[in-house]
Amino acid sequence: MVDQGRPAEEEHYESVPWSALTTAARQPPWLVYVIAGAVVALVVGMVAARSRPAAAPAATVTTLLTVLETTVPMSEADLQADGGDVSRAAAMRAEWFVTDYFTVDGLAGRVSDLSSALGREAPAPPGIISYVEWARAWDVERVAGDEYRVNVAIRLLTDAGEGFARGSVQAVAVRVQVSPDGGTTVLDIPEPLELPDPPPVISPDPEPIPDAVAVAAIERASAFGEPGEIIEGHRRNDTWLITIPITDPTGTPWPLLVTVDRD
Repeated sequence: MVDQGRPAEEEHYESVPWSALTTAARQPPWLVYVIAGAVVALVVGMVAARSRPAAAPAATVTTLLTVLETTVPMSEADLQADGGDVSRAAAMRAEWFVTDYFTVDGLAGRVSDLSSALGREAPAPPGIISYVEWARAWDVERVAGDEYRVNVAIRLLTDAGEGFARGSVQAVAVRVQVSPDGGTTVLDIPEPLELPDPPPVISPDPEPIPDAVAVAAIERASAFGEPGEIIEGHRRNDTWLITIPITDPTGTPWPLLVTVDRD
């Protein structure tokens, strides 16, 4: 029952200016700024599109299409300026072709693969079994335009009917054409070359090895396996060159070179 003698409690309302509310609404907490910054770093285009009016996504798509339409493949000069990519592409194709050319294993498809690389019929293989142990390009020369001459050293494992024999290292040259986008094709079959003459080497005489150098050499040799007794050593400039047999995990001892600074 309401006491008619007591005045009713008055309700009080706080008055908050609208400017304060709108100002607070425009100030997101610090966490929002952090998240927004991460999103901007990952997907700039999406953030930009969402922060613009409704017409902004269409404008963004138009901009991307314009960039794609104006993009052209890199020229040969651009590739050469960018770390010699053209030379590397030519060297890769020459090593690839030489490996296929000197591999004769009786499998079908060898001639067709070579013919596809050459763009014409490849010579028939000899009546032997042959594998390329390794092939390495050591020089690439630009002949003219997009044509390159690649010098490749190779070693073959050949079985002419009496078991496999490892041949001596030989050299061939292969002419390769490289397109502006990095595509390659072989222009001719391998051409025989002479390997470059090695520089003269003077064999130094062995020298007595100081104990500290011997200890350091054995410690460094243990990185490969179990070191044995030092065979010999000599100095070259300010470095000791120590020959020491090191047994690998298979139990095979390999004579290897360990270097130790003279100091």
